[in-house]
Amino acid sequence: KARRAVLLGLAVFLLVLLFVLPASWVAAVLPTGVQCGQWGGSVWRGQCIDLKVSDGGRSTVTLDSLHWQVTPLALLRFSLAADFQGAWPQGAAAGHIVVRPGGSIRLRGLTGRSLLDQKFFAALPAGWNGSVDLRELELDWHAGSLDRLGGVLGVNDLSDARGVALGNYRLEFAPSSTLPFTGQLRDTGGPVEVDASLQLTAERTWSLEGRMRVRDPSAELLNRRLDMLSAADASGWRRLSAAGHFN
Repeated sequence: KARRAVLLGLAVFLLVLLFVLPASWVAAVLPTGVQCGQWGGSVWRGQCIDLKVSDGGRSTVTLDSLHWQVTPLALLRFSLAADFQGAWPQGAAAGHIVVRPGGSIRLRGLTGRSLLDQKFFAALPAGWNGSVDLRELELDWHAGSLDRLGGVLGVNDLSDARGVALGNYRLEFAPSSTLPFTGQLRDTGGPVEVDASLQLTAERTWSLEGRMRVRDPSAELLNRRLDMLSAADASGWRRLSAAGHFN
């Protein structure tokens, strides 16, 4: 009974702290690569304006605003867990995050939407654009390494630098903690039919292999655009192959 009373008292004490402590106290448990320009609210329910997340100086994610509500029981496990909503000029996202001692980050149920350009995905050719939908994305990140990945990414209204419409696509990763991570890329309608696999490796490289073809053989302009990538066989299929490195 005494032990139960102590635990109950500790839980009540932590809840009180969550409600009254300023949000800036969150900074004490965040990894060194996470910086906030301006804090607001409390630890329990707060916000950060101008949030920057960097990975050893190699890449940076910037959010105009981040709002959260902490999950109290996670504190008893010496972790910070919260439901969050973030926004930036091109889009917004929401999900659940857990930050553990040592800087490991766990994301679950991440759903959002953003404009698609080279700022969002550096490997995208210059001038290409569209929009991205994230659904139920989950990932584990620790010491610059992606340890788990799953979820669905939709690319809509994709067009090239000359404004040629390339259609809509869906990339799905079955949740996995085993590298390399492999996702299936399919079109969801539009002028180009696609069937390919995207692989992500521990060395921060990616490779895309598969095939594609124009649905309407009479679409001469689009066929000429794809001729620059690969030649078509007798049935119109072309090899789809690309690779790169995440900086």
